[in-house]
Amino acid sequence: MENKILLDAKGLTKTFGSRTAVNGLNLRIKEGDIYGFLGTNGSGKTTTIRMLTGLIHPDAGEVRIGGYQLKSHFKDAIALVGAIVEQPAFYTYLSAYDNLMLTANLLTGVTRRRVLEVLEIVGLSDRAKDKVGSYSLGMRQRLGIASSLLNEPKLIILDEPTNGLDPQGMKGIREMIAQLAAEQGITFLISSHLLHEVEQMCSKIGIIRHGKLVAEGDVQQLLSSGGPRTLEQYFLDITEGDGRS
Repeated sequence: MENKILLDAKGLTKTFGSRTAVNGLNLRIKEGDIYGFLGTNGSGKTTTIRMLTGLIHPDAGEVRIGGYQLKSHFKDAIALVGAIVEQPAFYTYLSAYDNLMLTANLLTGVTRRRVLEVLEIVGLSDRAKDKVGSYSLGMRQRLGIASSLLNEPKLIILDEPTNGLDPQGMKGIREMIAQLAAEQGITFLISSHLLHEVEQMCSKIGIIRHGKLVAEGDVQQLLSSGGPRTLEQYFLDITEGDGRS
């Protein structure tokens, strides 16, 4: 039985002044996908994610999550989503536990028990009472993922989750995402400018360039076929990104 479409974006367009950041973008993600959203810095990844999460409104197009239109049924749609857009932000003078409790208080039905559960899931239980200011970048990324798990979402959107991490930290994030997808059935949309990271982490890839989706497909299928020459050039451009989010 074919998995249902969980996220369906059609014709997304966003301009800032004279610059078109996203141009008629279509994106469909099925339940169970770990979808890599691949593009160079400035290609439109974060703008797209901001539209998918309702942080900004598209000039044209629509987003549906779990069948709910984001614009007209925002609460129903966004209740299915957990997200980190750009770098996760926390109060550094508070503990991880206290930061998550503040977030939990803004959500419906999230209990203290759930806060403790997500800290366990991301491997931070033993540091839950430590101030976030003492955390490494990798630990803060884990805490961000914990925050995105609080409302038990069906879809988690992560914007460059391994950016700036050392190889061990990147490996830990990849393993956590794979485990959450396998054990809890969570669908992921993960943006990145690193082809190698997406290849190891994701089941499907969509490539965005100048605000347009220029290629899409199963990871192994795209990589084994090599794709057309233009696709190879997109890969080359992406792997030579400058490392900024």
